[in-house]
Amino acid sequence: MSLPESSNVSLQSENNSTASEPNDMQDVLKISDMHFKELNENIKNAAYYLKYSCTCLRQCYVDSPSSVKEFVDLRGKITNNAKVYNEKILPFAVLVVRGVKDWIETYEGLPFEIFKENIDDFSTWVSKQHELSHSTAGIHEEILKSFEIEQRNTITALKALKQNAILNRELVTQLRPLAGLNYSLADRFPRYNINFMIKAEKEISNTIAKNEEAKLAEIAAHNIEKLNKSIDKFIRSVICIKEFFNILKDELSTLVRNPDNEQIKMHYDKCRNHANVIINNCISYINIIPYCETDLQAIPDEFDKNYVEKWFEEKNIEINNQQISLLEREKGLIVKINSASQM
Repeated sequence: MSLPESSNVSLQSENNSTASEPNDMQDVLKISDMHFKELNENIKNAAYYLKYSCTCLRQCYVDSPSSVKEFVDLRGKITNNAKVYNEKILPFAVLVVRGVKDWIETYEGLPFEIFKENIDDFSTWVSKQHELSHSTAGIHEEILKSFEIEQRNTITALKALKQNAILNRELVTQLRPLAGLNYSLADRFPRYNINFMIKAEKEISNTIAKNEEAKLAEIAAHNIEKLNKSIDKFIRSVICIKEFFNILKDELSTLVRNPDNEQIKMHYDKCRNHANVIINNCISYINIIPYCETDLQAIPDEFDKNYVEKWFEEKNIEINNQQISLLEREKGLIVKINSASQM
């Protein structure tokens, strides 16, 4: 499996995206068709790279037993980070996408008059979703730093594996003549035939095993390299989704403060026109989660059981210019999620 050429889509500046709109609308209606296009691309990218990452991680184990220390250590560290992500962070990323789906479904499900009457409550709910997406992006940025460290370690491990492969090839060159000699001795000395044959078979088996292990370990290390790149792209897509909520929150807040019927209708119609495509992309993202969980369940429990909580205890993110523990932030997010779900 190879990574596609598509990259994460960052939202364009508000001034550029709304330059074609009338001046009296420009300060209010900030969401453009380009923003919707970018949102869809980021949701699709997030789904693709999440599945790709889980598959790569699984292949590092299922296809690649190894006794090469550098590779085993690297794989263990990456698995620790993957367990942190799977147990603590992925659920919030799923909730952000569910939030996008719930938000856009409002425009399909509510007639305009009811939407307009309840725009204040709707704006409050979107503000909570914005905070959830902002905090989720912050947590993703922290785990990305951990994966970036292992990306650098991957380069070191690959060098060690390549060196190990060279040594194995040299060993193969030495073992083959020895195995051939043992077969020759078995023919010349029938009395000791069995002993020579056993020794020859053992030398050949060792040769094959060393060769195959070197190949598998090198393939696995390349899988880790692909894993790191795909995780980077996935996390950056999640962060870009947060940027959409930034603009949406500002637009709705402005419409609540200045409730102009024409502007509210333009906002409603624009979102409604894009609803079907966004909903389908969100459903596709949500539907790949069980497949990701299946891949992750196939990974042996060779990770540090205390690493997950320890990682959270040691990390902080900045919220409103204050450093807050991720562990405390996680508890606060759960409360806000429950509150937002009661819209």
